Amino acid sequence: MLGNTSVTEAMPDVEVCKYYDRSQYDQVLRETFIAATGASSADNTDGEVVNTTRADLDQIINGHPLRMYKRTAKVVCIIQKKHCRICSGYLKCFDKDNHVALVSPFDSRVPRIIVPLTECPEDYPKNPRKYQSTLFIARITDWPVDSPFASGHLTKNLGEPSEVDGHTERFLVDHDVEHDEFSDEVIQCLPSDLPWKIPDEEIRLRRDFRKDCVFSIDPSTARLTRTLMMRYTVM
Repeated sequence: MLGNTSVTEAMPDVEVCKYYDRSQYDQVLRETFIAATGASSADNTDGEVVNTTRADLDQIINGHPLRMYKRTAKVVCIIQKKHCRICSGYLKCFDKDNHVALVSPFDSRVPRIIVPLTECPEDYPKNPRKYQSTLFIARITDWPVDSPFASGHLTKNLGEPSEVDGHTERFLVDHDVEHDEFSDEVIQCLPSDLPWKIPDEEIRLRRDFRKDCVFSIDPSTARLTRTLMMRYTVM
């Protein structure tokens, strides 16, 4: 996974002769999901039941031949895990028989995650179309060597993409940015005597713009992060 320090063993180059275009992507994904879970079919978020046979899949792939060679390797061991194992994504399909669903992360470098169906919204199996654009956060707990999918759990429903707070949290989670509330230890470091004033010795160490025209370009509801200074000069 992204950021891990691992040891790999080089393998012989392989000839890649099978390729499928983007229009068949979801169908191939569901077929791989079916093979991994052992189900006979998988319900997608469009409310359709997909029954894709192995012969159909071979026909999809072989219909777009592409001959090339690709270097391959296998991971022998992971020395240090650096990725937070938390990601955001969408629910793509589910399997009622095995009571699992598939989460497709935004970051393509993160594997797709099989999660318990019981952790999905209660009405998701009956109305998957309702959640086809809903953002979720999932945590990876394991990734078997012989499986294309990791396993994990849903931890949070971020809501619809139109909600700014959900998208903001998604970016923070995907980039492993700490965004929890400050601890009591940090709060205690703040000045207790209010209103607080900048000490004179600190002012002497800084450039003083108090007599200049300084203004912010941030909206009134935002933190003060971008400011401009204007100074009049005689040409």
